[in-house]
Amino acid sequence: MFLKELSELHGVSGDETRVRNFIREKLMEMGIKNFTDSMGNLFAVKEGQRGTRDLGLMISAHMDEVGLMVSSVEKSGHLRFYKVGGIEEKSLVSKPVRIGRDAVHGVIGAKAIHLQKSGERKKALTIDELYIDIGGISLPKTDP
Repeated sequence: MFLKELSELHGVSGDETRVRNFIREKLMEMGIKNFTDSMGNLFAVKEGQRGTRDLGLMISAHMDEVGLMVSSVEKSGHLRFYKVGGIEEKSLVSKPVRIGRDAVHGVIGAKAIHLQKSGERKKALTIDELYIDIGGISLPKTDP
């Protein structure tokens, strides 16, 4: 159950707070001391038993995941975006996405194939040719 919950949390690079808080809560439930440094790294320390030959253990992992960031809204309502992390652009078309804290649903699209010129159909799409369609739903206003 722990791994399923953890893997379903959203934690795009620079916004790992939910993931960090979830892990911290689980560590506290297990009585394991933990702290966060000024960069947001989470450290946990479980003291071993003195006088035993138990070896120490270190687990190191990323809390963040690759994602996308909305950069602008077109007059058509489509959202332009850029990548946060190493995502292959060719794998993005038709992928479902969730946007913002309210998890607004959308899908990544591109110019319809019947509107593309023959040369366009033969090359991989770039990030500039992709957009997110949220089906006419307005995104919630965010505080500056």
